[in-house]
Amino acid sequence: GPSGSGKTTLAENLSMRLLTYKYFNTDKKLYYPPGVITHAELIDVAHRDPAKYMEFCQRIINSRLAVYNTNENIVMDRGLLDVWVYAILQIGHLMTSAQTKALFELCSVTPTGRYLIVLTEPFSEVEDNHVRIANPHYQDMVSTLFQSYSRKMYPNHNIYRPSQVSREPLIEQVSKYVIWATKDQPQ
Repeated sequence: GPSGSGKTTLAENLSMRLLTYKYFNTDKKLYYPPGVITHAELIDVAHRDPAKYMEFCQRIINSRLAVYNTNENIVMDRGLLDVWVYAILQIGHLMTSAQTKALFELCSVTPTGRYLIVLTEPFSEVEDNHVRIANPHYQDMVSTLFQSYSRKMYPNHNIYRPSQVSREPLIEQVSKYVIWATKDQPQ
């Protein structure tokens, strides 16, 4: 989901409730190019050097796939869908059709036995930590891309769309659903 939609809060909550699962922080800032600290700076890199941005995307994809493939009982706060959404948003207009298709296929991978939760709306009470893009129009565009591509990339998945009221009730609602959905299911 987009910035401020509750991904990290939900992942931490689920790992505490599902005691056999550990939380794995997939913070993309760990993969930022040297000297880049904020999302706005990363966007600037994307516009100045699309190849460097694609290297950044590839590092994130490789890292997340490695985590998927080597850990069974994990809860992650981000997947591959966000790599796709932000790449299309930042450099999609510069990518060839072949590059776009290859990235789409890479980002469409969902390991078997995994659940995917897509949170599509940021909360209005998101803190301004000077790292996120605060522009509500930008966040609306990101949310729309998450909604659209979650259906295109994962057409065979049931997509649970919680009613987003505010952060804490949402986290509680989704946590209860995931625990219910995973009960007595092979992991």
